[in-house]
Amino acid sequence: MQTLKFKRISSGIYPVLFYINGYYYPVESETFQVLKNNASCPADEFFKQILDLLGHTAYLKEAMEDAIHHAGDPEALARSLQSEIQSL
Repeated sequence: MQTLKFKRISSGIYPVLFYINGYYYPVESETFQVLKNNASCPADEFFKQILDLLGHTAYLKEAMEDAIHHAGDPEALARSLQSEIQSL
């Protein structure tokens, strides 16, 4: 089961939600655009960007690292998230 994903909700200041382990966190349009512009980078760089841009608290950063670690195949998770971002 994928515990990380993105979901478009509007075209306002928080157009996208970032889902992790049952919770949604709003993503500002500028932050989402940075992720979208860099969605083709290698998995390790992509996850570093997600942690840097969306890991606003130590708890959230730890939860994201844990979800990435338990994904089984981080490369597949990165490709899936990158594809989601590009399609939103």
